[in-house]
Amino acid sequence: MLRTVLFTNEPYTESGYPLEQVYEQLVMGGACEGCPMMFGITPKFVRAEGVVGHDRDMEGTFDDTVIIMMGCSGIALPDLAEAFVDKGASVYLAWDRSVELYYVDEATPYLIRQLCSEKLTIEEAVDSTMAVKGADPEYGAVHKYYPSRNGDETLKELIAPDI
Repeated sequence: MLRTVLFTNEPYTESGYPLEQVYEQLVMGGACEGCPMMFGITPKFVRAEGVVGHDRDMEGTFDDTVIIMMGCSGIALPDLAEAFVDKGASVYLAWDRSVELYYVDEATPYLIRQLCSEKLTIEEAVDSTMAVKGADPEYGAVHKYYPSRNGDETLKELIAPDI
């Protein structure tokens, strides 16, 4: 089953979090070939599906929140983005495929400056980042956002709409 997974840094054990594993909220995965296996959070965990009321479910909502994912392939599939937006996030930004660490460390602060200091809209900040930093030179990853309807909003409009 293809799905987007947000890796934790907790080493995977078959006996760890048995209910969450049965309900596919947590899965085993590695961030790279040869990397140690870690627990990964799936969209079901974000939505708190399966183990209803269990104390490890992701409780609460992300109302008026902008999610900026820095890892690989955070929006290659829409599933994790949809889960965060379904839980109240205003917008979710991520890379569409694998991305080199050094590139993320250069491009992400630039994106955040465009959103915070320059006060650009989501679409303008993403476009500016891609124009200035370009796609990831190794994998060709580009930044995208979801949902597209919020591209014309600024950070302030998304996180503090009533101020």
